[in-house]
This record gives sequence, structure tokens and C-alpha cells, in this order.
Amino acid sequence: MNVIPKNNSVPLAAARCGRGLPQHRTHQTQRSEPIVSDIDKVFAGSIPKLYETHLVPLIFEPYAADLKKRVGLMNISRILEVAAGTGVVTRALATVANEAISIVATDLNQAMLDEAAAVGTARPVQWQQADAMALPFPDAQFDA
Repeated sequence: MNVIPKNNSVPLAAARCGRGLPQHRTHQTQRSEPIVSDIDKVFAGSIPKLYETHLVPLIFEPYAADLKKRVGLMNISRILEVAAGTGVVTRALATVANEAISIVATDLNQAMLDEAAAVGTARPVQWQQADAMALPFPDAQFDA
């Protein structure tokens, strides 16, 4: 998620290390709520396929393998995946030996979930568009 800094100010990480700040600015105030641009919600067109083809193998596959290993050692029955993207972690989780585990995979971008569903999984997964900041699930519905 891209956060647009207030008043085009220097990002907080740069402010903490003192780089990029004019001399008259010694600190940055934080907003209580980030400003999320609508462009963050528009991962559509060719973006999901490019993401799956290039970013998944380069960045996300090792994390998916690690999470699969960790979940395989847990005694759980329901998984909620947040920010599933094109489903690399979901696909890995769907191959965990315990077939009784149900998986709900969410993402802000429906086009990313559509790509994930098109690639497919080893077993049924519930794909659901949802904002991670306002998930539509009751508390304690998931084990992991």
C-alpha cells in the first residue's frame, strides 16, 4: 500500500536518520490515519499477470515456502490470508497435508484475486475482496 506523505513532506524513515530534511524542519508529525490513494486499488489490466510472472518468483516464493512449512506444523483449522495478491502463499498453503484446513484469501484488488483464482490451487480456497484495514470477519473466526 502506498501512503502519500502529508504536505509532500519527507518520509518518516528519512526524517529519523536526518536525511533529506531542510534545516528549519527538525521533525515530522504523523497523521493518525494514512492517506491511501485510489491508484492502490487499481491493480488491473496487465498488472496482475506481470506481478505473477515477474515479482512472485523473484520476491514472494521463498516466503510462501516458509509459511507453508510453519503452518504445516500448527494445529489449525481456518486460515485467513491478508493481501494475498495473485495467490503465491495461498497456493503453497493449499498443499499442506492437513486437508481439513480451510483457507480464506483476501486482497484489496479484485483483479489480483481473479488472477490467483485463474492460476488455481490444489484444493478449494475462498477468494474474497477485502480491505485489510476493515476486514469483514468476526473476531476469533480464524486460527492463523
